[in-house]
Amino acid sequence: MDTLVIELIGTVKNLSPMIWELLMKQVYANVVTQLLWAMIMIVASIIIFKKFIPYAQRMYKKGGAYSTWDMGITFAWMGGGALFITGFIVLTGALQGLYNPEYYAIQNLLSSLH
Repeated sequence: MDTLVIELIGTVKNLSPMIWELLMKQVYANVVTQLLWAMIMIVASIIIFKKFIPYAQRMYKKGGAYSTWDMGITFAWMGGGALFITGFIVLTGALQGLYNPEYYAIQNLLSSLH
């Protein structure tokens, strides 16, 4: 499999260096976009955990036994956790693109041929 991929890279580079260069640029553009989304998601989850949840807990204590803030706290934990996990999943995808951009360039090429 590795030799087949190496031969495909060589063929694309030799036949059309301009296309290969464009494919590589697209991979790096995708990586930058993924890194930005990962940072936004992780920062948003930290803001939820550091700011909103303590505020909601203070409001819950003021509200008595049954407060509308109780459900807000639950949703904040779930939403913040989902953002944090999704952010790290996107971050790992971006790091894979930086580590092996040729693979993702070939993957983009093959997906556009379908």
